[in-house]
Amino acid sequence: DYQLIIQEIGNGLTKAIKVSNVSRQPYLNLMQIPLRFGRALVSACLFTSCIYQGGMPSHFNEQEEALHVAASKKQVRRVRALLDDERVDKDSRDNNACTALMKAVSSQSSERMVDTINILLNKGADTNLKNNNGWTALMLAAHYGHATVIPHLVAKGAQRNLIKNDKATALMIAAHDDRAPVVRALLKYKQLDPNLTLANGTTALLLAAVLYRDEVVKVML
Repeated sequence: DYQLIIQEIGNGLTKAIKVSNVSRQPYLNLMQIPLRFGRALVSACLFTSCIYQGGMPSHFNEQEEALHVAASKKQVRRVRALLDDERVDKDSRDNNACTALMKAVSSQSSERMVDTINILLNKGADTNLKNNNGWTALMLAAHYGHATVIPHLVAKGAQRNLIKNDKATALMIAAHDDRAPVVRALLKYKQLDPNLTLANGTTALLLAAVLYRDEVVKVML
């Protein structure tokens, strides 16, 4: 049973975290992790698919469809012009409930990406909307490693402790994906709770430790 495996992994990992009498720093005693959980551990730590962007819904008008395309391609002038059109809903969603802001974040980092995001944010794009998989713009920024985007989203109200469908937070996503700069950026905010857990009791730090995300672990300790 998959859920049972996940629960047993969580129990095993919890026992594997010890505190050194010398340094008082957590370390991972790998010998206490049952070997039969090796492959299951990897798959259990891989979160549900996040980035799928659905097709354009039938209720989209021509301008809203163009906004999503322009945001995806980081066409700064086009995005600005479209948002000046009163017929365009800045938070319109595609068939997977992705917004233009989510699509702007969902790419490799570039100067045009930051400009595109700021145009959307300054026009009031909602930072806390979720797509059908529960992902917010902040979570997507964490996944793609956009540490420089984090302050822009937070300044416009992005909540740091929101969870997606599998209970993962932006911090857990960053830890899982080995995004140490993102983890560092998120930990600057006092409202962020680093001790939130997945359903099996796994925290962001525990996740980073078992996946050998050494830089992330160093940032979190």
